[in-house]
Amino acid sequence: MRKLAILFTFGIFGLISCENTWDKHFENDEQGEGNRFSGNLYEYLQEKPEYSEFFSLIQSTVAGQELAKNQILTCWTIGNENMPDLSGLDSVGREMLVKNHINNMALYTPKLSDGKIIKMLSGKNLVLRGNAPDYALDGIEVLNMNQLCANGVIHEVAEPMLPRQSIFEYMMNAGEEYSIFRTVSSPIRSISLKGPISVCHSVIQPRSNSDGEI
Repeated sequence: MRKLAILFTFGIFGLISCENTWDKHFENDEQGEGNRFSGNLYEYLQEKPEYSEFFSLIQSTVAGQELAKNQILTCWTIGNENMPDLSGLDSVGREMLVKNHINNMALYTPKLSDGKIIKMLSGKNLVLRGNAPDYALDGIEVLNMNQLCANGVIHEVAEPMLPRQSIFEYMMNAGEEYSIFRTVSSPIRSISLKGPISVCHSVIQPRSNSDGEI
C-alpha cells in the first residue's frame, strides 16, 4: 500500500511538471523570443534611460497613462537618438502622436506579418510591411522587437509615426477658402463619412462657364 502511495505521489508531481513545461512552451509559441520585464509597459519605459525622451512625451499625455493600466497593449517606442524636438507641438498634437504609438492587444512577433493592418488608439490604420525580422510600420523601420512586459509588448521604431490626416480632416482644418465645405458638411458630420466626402467632392468642383470651360 505504501508503494502505491509513493507511486501516486510521483505521478502527481510528474503531471504538474509536464503541465508547467507545456504552459511555458505555449507561452513561447504565442509570444516568441524576447527579454522579459516583470513590470508593466509604463514602468519599463520609465526605467530605461535610452527611452527617457519618449517617456517624457508619454508622461505629458492622458493616452500615455494607458500603458500603466491592467490591459493588454502594444507600444511602439522611440529611442532618444531618434526623437525630434517636439517643443512646438501643442497638447492636442502630443496626445494624437502618443495614441498613434499604442494599439490594443499584444502584437508579439509571431503575430506580425506582411500586410497586417494595425489600428492605433488614434483611430488610424497603419500597415506593417516586410518579413521577420525586417519590418516597417507606416513606412518606418522597426529596430528592436519583442520586449515582453506584464501587460503587453514593446517594439522600437526609427522615428515618430505622425498621424496622417484623412481627406475629411484636412478639409475641416483647411484655410478660409474651404469654409463653404465646413458650412455645408457640419450638419451631416454625425451621419457618416460618406456624406461629407460626397459634399466635399461637389463643393470643390471648379465652376465652368456656359461653354463648359473652366
